Amino acid sequence: MLTLDSLYSFMSSLPMATLLLDKDGNIKLANSNAEQMLNVSHSLLKKESIYVFFNQNNILRLIKNVIKDETSCSEYSCILTDYKNSEQSVDIHLSKCLEKNILFMIQERTIVKKAVDEVKTNSFGILKGLTNAFTNSIKNPVTSVLGASELLNSQLNKNTSNLDKELLHIINKESYLIKGFIENLNLISGSIALNKKKINIHEVINKTITKAKIVFSQNLDFSLLYDPSLPDLDIDEKHMSIAFYNIIKNSIEAKSDNKIIISTSINHTMYSDPSISSERIKLPVQITFQDKGPGINKTIKNDIFQPFISTKNNFNGLGLTYALQVIELHKGLIKFDSNSNKTNFHIFLPLMIKSVKQ
Repeated sequence: MLTLDSLYSFMSSLPMATLLLDKDGNIKLANSNAEQMLNVSHSLLKKESIYVFFNQNNILRLIKNVIKDETSCSEYSCILTDYKNSEQSVDIHLSKCLEKNILFMIQERTIVKKAVDEVKTNSFGILKGLTNAFTNSIKNPVTSVLGASELLNSQLNKNTSNLDKELLHIINKESYLIKGFIENLNLISGSIALNKKKINIHEVINKTITKAKIVFSQNLDFSLLYDPSLPDLDIDEKHMSIAFYNIIKNSIEAKSDNKIIISTSINHTMYSDPSISSERIKLPVQITFQDKGPGINKTIKNDIFQPFISTKNNFNGLGLTYALQVIELHKGLIKFDSNSNKTNFHIFLPLMIKSVKQ
């Protein structure tokens, strides 16, 4: 059976600051990384609560949610005040552990902030280099951890304690989250090869809606306003469907009334962006996704298509970046307008790649 000593050994092997809290937020264990980040010794930490370092209301809410839902959660850009009253912005990750205790992990935002600053230069070459660093430093070790945990899972038997099973579940779940994030990052930073063919755009949208209902809820309400006169388009069905899915996902996460309006139409006023294509291409096919959510936060409106930009918890801000890449590879445009009552994402695509004389 796993003891607190064994758990402490496990925590000591983690690369981030890690604490074990009880349901009231009192600190029971802390690894050396936590001592260093919080500027206090282990013996003193065990006399403190997590609320000494973070906003009490916020952390208490997260702890209650984790214990109640028996799941993990994350919060980004939290202000940590260490024992010497120095402040820094960190990400925190909470998982239920040892019945009503919480595994509380703290991660510096230095790497993420650097990524955001560099990506804002609009250089996907920089992003690709950064992704390679992430892959080598994180994905490969995580894959090894997953392999080891799967081996341990195969050896579980009736004599295995519930605590051991729970800890293995946490390792698996959190490792897959990290691996998924790196895979998504690879997707947007790598070269996307299009496999185009003529297809009805409404078929692509309908298949994407079916996927969204499976993943999120069958109760999602879609209102479809299709223009039946639209001809088939020369597009990559797979990548375009993922782009549409990411836009729909963004609408669902906006916590609207679960009603999304998707319309298609002909618009003869739009042309390609000269920064994307040296040719002036007419973009008559318009696809609009509308949700009735609270609108896009004004603090991120100018950067919404950049990687890592999101005001929502537990989301990495990569979906709209990918959608932008796919649309631009099809020589199209994506725009949005938003207020406190609704948000529209407008996609404009060509019927065929044919330049227009200036």
